[in-house]
Amino acid sequence: MRIDVPYTTALDLLPLPAAFLAIVVLVLLSIEGGFRLGLYRRKRSEKEKDAPVGAMVGSTLGLLAFMLAFTFGMAASRFDARKTLVLDEANAIGTTYLRAAMLPEGGNEVRDLLRQYVDQRVAAVNQATPSLRSRSRKPCRGSCGPWRWPPANSIPTRSSSACSLNP
Repeated sequence: MRIDVPYTTALDLLPLPAAFLAIVVLVLLSIEGGFRLGLYRRKRSEKEKDAPVGAMVGSTLGLLAFMLAFTFGMAASRFDARKTLVLDEANAIGTTYLRAAMLPEGGNEVRDLLRQYVDQRVAAVNQATPSLRSRSRKPCRGSCGPWRWPPANSIPTRSSSACSLNP
């Protein structure tokens, strides 16, 4: 079965093994061409006996420093992103905990559920587990926990404090 793709290029029509062979042949031809060019230049200039190794070492070390800078930059940005996510989650939990007091009934239950959630998160970090799914826990698929309270139990009101909660 052939699937017609609207955006095709010449490389899309080339089978993958043929593309692999073409790239390998191109690389080998480039290596051979460089070797032949080096032999030709060596025969042509007999004055220069030693190759300029210092420039090659300097450029290689410069490239290594550049790669290390990118690596550390990516690691630092990943750390900052994780820190931001942890702070955002802590702020969201704190805000939800405070807003649970505005529920007409069941606010204490929501607060208890949030305390259990925080205890679970802290235990997961202390155990250094890769994910919370690896631990056995009570399944919750949106029908339990604090997420069931606000839509069903909210009171329609136009007070300024309640209206300010809406984004």
